[in-house]
Amino acid sequence: MADPLDKGTRQWLSRLSVSELDWLQEPEELKEELREQAARRLAQECGVAASGSRVRTVTVPFVGEVKLNEPGMTGDNLGVLTWGASLVLARIIAQQNSQDSQDSKDFKDSKDFKDSKDFKDSKDFKDSKDFKTGSRFAHCRAIELGAGTGLCGIVMAKYGVSVVLTDLPEVVDNLKINIDLNHVSETASAAVLDWSNPEIEGKFDLAIISDPLYSKEHPAMLLNTLRVLEVPHILLELPLRPLFVSERNELYAGFDSLKYTRTKYVEEEGKDLFGNDQTFAYMEYSKN
Repeated sequence: MADPLDKGTRQWLSRLSVSELDWLQEPEELKEELREQAARRLAQECGVAASGSRVRTVTVPFVGEVKLNEPGMTGDNLGVLTWGASLVLARIIAQQNSQDSQDSKDFKDSKDFKDSKDFKDSKDFKDSKDFKTGSRFAHCRAIELGAGTGLCGIVMAKYGVSVVLTDLPEVVDNLKINIDLNHVSETASAAVLDWSNPEIEGKFDLAIISDPLYSKEHPAMLLNTLRVLEVPHILLELPLRPLFVSERNELYAGFDSLKYTRTKYVEEEGKDLFGNDQTFAYMEYSKN
């Protein structure tokens, strides 16, 4: 058993596992081997063997148990793990969908959250007939981008919301497994959506996005995907990792360029995949 990694090393390996490694004057085969070894070490650290598989049970307030198949990690595929931000966003989605929530102030004033100075309510978003608190997303068609194991989309589907869980080709088969494990195939489906060439059929009212920034290329790729989708509303959960400040700022600036207005910003403290303290930010965006 390898010794536990310190926080800085884990962050470095996370970046290395998805990096293009342009600074290395080495054959692509060697670069791929380096990425794979970094991903394998991360998998070992969080208890997922590179050749193993497990079904993880996550308890989401208002929803109950969600079962997630997490295959053994191979290559630089980080989509087989359930990252901390998705756990936070899944809970928020459940809170906002739940009939137990009396109105929006119950969510905003929750003791588990602290309001940022940037927090503001959007009347158009909050009062829209398709976005009512209590059954807030009942009449929308949602798409989860970079769904990973599909936790957030599955929680949305459990409330009867039509949702398509999307990710790279090597991740989609596992998304289908998790849809079946949670008996939400009537409202949830899985499809390939590659941000480098974003093509998918249909129109969507809402994009669900959790922890999408792992390389310098991701902000531009995600923004282009949103441009193609022309989705009017976004739910976004970001871990506020110090190493990704520039990527977050690029994403925020891109939202402005695409005419999105931030209508909510709430920070809370939680845990990352490895059990370390992490600040997360929940955001809502709507088209101007």
